[in-house]
Amino acid sequence: MLNDALVAVVSFLAGCGVTALWLGRRRGPSAVAPGELPAPLQESITAFGEELRGLTVTPEETEANPRLLEDYRLALAAYDRAAAAGSERAALAALRDGRAALIRLAARRAGRPVPIDALPALDAGRDAPEPPEVPENATGERFLIVGGGEGAVEELIDRPEPDRPAIVEVTSTNGGRLAVTPVIRTEDETETGTDLLRSYRESSQGRVLLWPGPTHLRVESSYEEQRWSVRIRPLSAAPPLGAEWRGRGGREVLFYDGGPALLTAQARSKDSWSIRFVCGCLQDRDCRCHMPRWPAETPGESRNVWGSKDGQRRLRLPRPGYLILEGEEDDHEWYLSVEPVPEAPPPPRRASRSRRRPSSNPS
Repeated sequence: MLNDALVAVVSFLAGCGVTALWLGRRRGPSAVAPGELPAPLQESITAFGEELRGLTVTPEETEANPRLLEDYRLALAAYDRAAAAGSERAALAALRDGRAALIRLAARRAGRPVPIDALPALDAGRDAPEPPEVPENATGERFLIVGGGEGAVEELIDRPEPDRPAIVEVTSTNGGRLAVTPVIRTEDETETGTDLLRSYRESSQGRVLLWPGPTHLRVESSYEEQRWSVRIRPLSAAPPLGAEWRGRGGREVLFYDGGPALLTAQARSKDSWSIRFVCGCLQDRDCRCHMPRWPAETPGESRNVWGSKDGQRRLRLPRPGYLILEGEEDDHEWYLSVEPVPEAPPPPRRASRSRRRPSSNPS
């Protein structure tokens, strides 16, 4: 009779979504040893377990949105699969599934569009597809995608700061053409954006700004020996722009933390290039800055500058924000220098004219 009572209680809790919470508390990273997997992969499995342990889902949430509970259970099951995996392929596939479930769960909670998986390959219509091949240097580390060889892959974006802009750091070696493209793939919309980065050199490295909205990144490489990595970083990872900065490469994102200033940009290039200032608020693409009172003789453009081959341009920096450096090739050389500009004094106030009030006494 006691067993029957326990079954009844567990059934009731399952209906409320509490069973998943209890399992989440019981299943910690030490519940199942990852086995003989490489140490970095074991660390990724442990980190995913700790992420699950710190997640709280209430019965009220699951009653309002049952699919939230489904995502949570999928994440728990994926952790168990990863912890008990006997191969790197199986562990990495489980981590990928588990993190995708948590990304969907977070989107449902916040009321954002829910991302979906990319369309399967034409020959993948099997009941139990094989886990994907393990790219070299794959460790399951969060916010990091690695790959190689000829072809294209599409991976779900796990943002360090959900629904906020992020920095995409791309590295490529031993190859030719590499393209990184943002994709929106949700339950209600599918849209492919313009390339964030395109490289044709044997080795390249660059940082680009990723706006809110895209849910996936498509990475396409053209050479069998090519190896690449894509790391998603928060905006705080942008290198600081001090009084001066020197660099080399086609794409970069810098953070300027100062007041009104004049940027002098010198570039050495074989092709076109541009520098764009984005205000530090970065709420969305329509982020607007309050302009300072520039002295009348202040040179420079207000928002962006363009150049072709070797050149020098000046750009006004109104307040803290981000500089987006873009070049057509990876062999650009940049030299940036910043000179503070004092604001112009406010215009004098006009003297107010006093008006006589009509007398209220009759004449």
